[in-house]
Amino acid sequence: MGDFQNSIYWLQRIRDNYNIHDPNFTGKLLLELSKLYFLNFQIRESQAVLNEALLHFEKIQWKADIAKTLLLQARMCAWMNNYDLATKLAYGAVSLLRETYINDETKLDSAYFILAECHYISKKYDTAKEFLIKVQQLKLQSGKCENHYSLLETYNLLGLIHAQMYDLQTSYYYFCQAYKCISTNSIEKGQILNNISVIQKFLGQLELAGKCQNLANKIYGKFLSENHQLFKRLILNSIIESQQ
Repeated sequence: MGDFQNSIYWLQRIRDNYNIHDPNFTGKLLLELSKLYFLNFQIRESQAVLNEALLHFEKIQWKADIAKTLLLQARMCAWMNNYDLATKLAYGAVSLLRETYINDETKLDSAYFILAECHYISKKYDTAKEFLIKVQQLKLQSGKCENHYSLLETYNLLGLIHAQMYDLQTSYYYFCQAYKCISTNSIEKGQILNNISVIQKFLGQLELAGKCQNLANKIYGKFLSENHQLFKRLILNSIIESQQ
């Protein structure tokens, strides 16, 4: 986990050395490869593979997968500050999902989350919160428990939003909820612990903040090299906090 470059290498090996005739496997491979490029900060490569995936799904007319690809494109546009295009792509995905899953709104949770991200990045925090609460409701409506892993990113984003709004107690609550969704040591666990540490620092819980930060550093050290940008960012956060 976290060795994105190695994962990219092996997926590319599969593409280069095997003729894949299963359209489902081809689509999944393209989407996974695009995600890995994005996580490895290779944005152009990620965009190129996403476009390839979109053409693949359009050719076989798989609406749900077209929607999934549009959502990934929307997320990328949002993080590159192209909010208008991101929102249009996300709403396009919503329309396709509604056509595909008639009378089953629970299938729209991923689209609503991307819309929440778009509004969060454009600093429309109240609108982002509304979409996230809707995501949470749909997850629970579909039978998932409050600590289900699929709610991790929802709680985390709610925590980030409330931190931006200086509602630190609510932010702390949501980060703790996110932590409960993780059952194993992972990069996500390191990220959540880092977020909790930052809030604890502002709340004056210095000893707890230090423990969380140290644990986050150890977790990151297991999965990422010291030269990886995510690891550098975590260490930088730790240094900044220690100087405040």
